[in-house]
Amino acid sequence: GVNPELCHYFSARRSEITAALAELGLETADAPALAAAKALTTRHSKHSLEGEDRHDFWRQRAESLGYAPSSVVEQALTFGQAPLTRETEPSALMRQAVLGQLTEKASTFERRQLVAALAAHLTVEPGQSSLEDELARFDSNGEIVELDHDRWGHAVYSTPEIIALERGLHERATRLAATMVRSPELEHVDALIRGSHLNPEQAAAARTACEAKTVALTEGGPGVGKTTLLSPVTAAWQQSGWRVIGASTAWKIANQLRDELDIKARAIDSWLARAEDGGEFLTDKTMRLVDEAGLLTSRQMDRLLSEVERAQQGG
Repeated sequence: GVNPELCHYFSARRSEITAALAELGLETADAPALAAAKALTTRHSKHSLEGEDRHDFWRQRAESLGYAPSSVVEQALTFGQAPLTRETEPSALMRQAVLGQLTEKASTFERRQLVAALAAHLTVEPGQSSLEDELARFDSNGEIVELDHDRWGHAVYSTPEIIALERGLHERATRLAATMVRSPELEHVDALIRGSHLNPEQAAAARTACEAKTVALTEGGPGVGKTTLLSPVTAAWQQSGWRVIGASTAWKIANQLRDELDIKARAIDSWLARAEDGGEFLTDKTMRLVDEAGLLTSRQMDRLLSEVERAQQGG
């Protein structure tokens, strides 16, 4: 809730460090040692506050930017006072929050999970709807869709948003899988595979990962050496003029890809945030390795594939 302008003003030394590294074509994450050294060399530039109350000093600077205590209080008191429309009544907002929680990491949910999530959000107050009333609204408003039943006969649900997203995701994945790129030469790939001493299963998976399809999938159980087979795959693409990057849902796995394959690797959400901010992510000659892709949510996978399409179109 703090205005970015105010944050930037009171982070002057941080901005100075970032600017100095940018001149070298680096970021603080890429060069922590240089960032630390720059931080030390800029300490002398801090204002001397001897004999002054630093809180008064900070308050004066904030007020000079238009952030007096009275204006901050007024903004806080008036925040959210706009009249609620029919679509944003408290009951509807609560149901949206419940569905957002249920579909954050999964595409389907059961009735019992819906009841538990709704009960956790529902505060019983005089005049407020009951649990039964809110459950009835989910059904009558078309906010949930019954897909099937589990082995015990319990209904399994999703939402219209998730169903539309996954249909679109399927269409996008099918379209990309039929799109070809200039892949490494098969003879070169085979030579790298032989040099890596892969077993037949690993070799077959490595060849799949080096095919000309825009999207390729390899699957294997724990301990079968998936990371091992990625070494010749990475080398094949890099030696064919491609930039190779790694991604995973967790930073721990991403860091393993970085260390074992000597490539840039980040958590999926970090790459996506970088893309949203206009930072370096995909180009039309970037090969992206996603480890444990089955753990991605539908939303994450859809955003990743949309970035692939954007890169192919030169966006």
